[in-house]
Amino acid sequence: MVLAVREGALDPDLLVTLADLIGKGAVAPADRPLVVKTCGMGWQGLAVAVAAHRRKGGTPGRWG
Repeated sequence: MVLAVREGALDPDLLVTLADLIGKGAVAPADRPLVVKTCGMGWQGLAVAVAAHRRKGGTPGRWG
């Protein structure tokens, strides 16, 4: 992400944290690609995503 911002390919003002998506009600725009930057192993990111989805009242397997 640092390189993309530095090269002008990514506007840092458009970045939204996972915490904002979960807690502050931010909405991920549907009119452009969604890029997720995580740290750790893939299964860890999936576990966090499922927990966040459940916290919002969703059911795993029904993301839409």
